Amino acid sequence: APKQAVVWGFCEAGASVDVVFRGQTIRATVAPDHATGASTTWRALLPATGASFEKHSLEARSGGRTLRLSDVLFGEVWVCSGQSNMQYPLGTPTCWNATNVNCSNPHTKQCSFGCTADAGAEIASMADFDGGMRLFQVGRMSSKTPLPDVRGEWLPPSKMGGRFSATCWFFGRDLYSVLSPTVPIGLIESDVGGTPDEHWSSPDAIRACDIARPWGMPTTLSRPSPRPHPSRR
Repeated sequence: APKQAVVWGFCEAGASVDVVFRGQTIRATVAPDHATGASTTWRALLPATGASFEKHSLEARSGGRTLRLSDVLFGEVWVCSGQSNMQYPLGTPTCWNATNVNCSNPHTKQCSFGCTADAGAEIASMADFDGGMRLFQVGRMSSKTPLPDVRGEWLPPSKMGGRFSATCWFFGRDLYSVLSPTVPIGLIESDVGGTPDEHWSSPDAIRACDIARPWGMPTTLSRPSPRPHPSRR
């Protein structure tokens, strides 16, 4: 059975917020945010809704104001997280050069960070998935304390384009293509190159696991000797 989706937002303390979805009005719970408690949020559980390509709309109403979301899909949502291997983007429409696959000329876009094979063709094909896929790229920032929100917005693949994680995109694209029955897929990219494992857990979680190494970047980290670039040998 499908799970109930949570919708939420920020509001004034003491506000009353109603969410209208499929003809049903749901009174939201208003309380301090779950991160620091410094802000006030409203949260509502939507009725369990099966995955489909039916586009829904919902409204949040409070104090004479109405916020409306449209083209809402229900399906699977996957989080793609990690270091630079996950952060590596598809590239730009013109970055790939098939005559330079070995980077004999290292001073080209495809030999720097972020250019996949046939990037231009792949980016152009992303529009074919606009009807059933949505992408979210979390804005990269650092904080040693929980935050109530992140930067970013849900976009159809063609609007996100080549800046999206290549690994995350190929995974989601292939999954979408082989699922039976096919359902909408949302991909959330959250990655920062060079981060240690500890940075993906909260300080409270690290302490609860009784890990001796502090949350910050390890101070005694052995690094392998750099290898010469093939073009520089």
